[in-house]
Amino acid sequence: MRTTLFLVLALFLSSCFLSAQESGSLIMLRCDKAQNTFLDSPTEMNLGTLQKSFDPQADTIIMVHGFHHTFESAQSTYQEVQKILQPQLGNLNFVGFSWPCDLLLDFGKGMKYANTASRYLTHVISQVNSWYGKNGGKIHIMSSSLGNRVTLGALKSNESRYVNWGHCFNFAPGVHQDVYFNEFNKTNLLPQENTVFYASNDFVLKYLYALYYWAMGRDDLSQLNGYQEWNQLAPAEKIEYMQNLDSRREVSSAPLNQFSQFDTELLAQIDRAKKNAMGLVGADLGSPVVVENVENINVTKLVKRHSYWKNPKVLETVVKKLK
Repeated sequence: MRTTLFLVLALFLSSCFLSAQESGSLIMLRCDKAQNTFLDSPTEMNLGTLQKSFDPQADTIIMVHGFHHTFESAQSTYQEVQKILQPQLGNLNFVGFSWPCDLLLDFGKGMKYANTASRYLTHVISQVNSWYGKNGGKIHIMSSSLGNRVTLGALKSNESRYVNWGHCFNFAPGVHQDVYFNEFNKTNLLPQENTVFYASNDFVLKYLYALYYWAMGRDDLSQLNGYQEWNQLAPAEKIEYMQNLDSRREVSSAPLNQFSQFDTELLAQIDRAKKNAMGLVGADLGSPVVVENVENINVTKLVKRHSYWKNPKVLETVVKKLK
């Protein structure tokens, strides 16, 4: 009898301990079959573990990674973010969304993958929203780099109009700064608030943006003097070349006509990126028309890397807004 009571008590305590572990733990979701291939349908995503551990009394934070990530690297990043947020915000439903984008600097293909991934994120958001029922829990989203395109695509979906949105945090957005007027028009009106973090010293975004939005795929560039030498470089070397070229211009008083034709065009595209990438200049808030519900926060003095959404100083803003 004593042995039976002991076993029952042990099982009960073990169950309580496991429940406590599940509450506020990070649940990873993936929409790929590995090797940069999507599942055939969003409904094939395995949401069982998330649903089992889901607390309908707590808000949900969904994290969406950016370009050039594996499932493991995304999970590691999410865990670092969670370690900073959870002690201050309590046991929320922390969800890590993994989408296939382990591509070596192919930003153009990454954009196409991001557009596809938004359908899978929409499915996750809709399911989580349905689990709340009438409890009124909010769904917050944190996105980094190209992951912001995934989030904006989800916000653009018809299903998002019925979601009980909280805050949308956009870190180093790899999208045009005027998307609230154009491609993702009025998506800013759905979340409770949109916070855009940008840094003018984000060289990764600056050169990738210049390279893949305007430089690649243009036949006229291949005719310019200097292109053939540059085109022989590996992807990472191309980015380094652009960074060195930009630095040389900044420290040199040499007129542009002393650069090759191709270098001059690359510099023009870098200047264009500096004006158009949201992650470099913030969101275009309009004039005289004003974009509502969006706040730009310049973190240039706080960060030195492109992936800065796990920076404790930056995350202080997230904590303040969610408390």
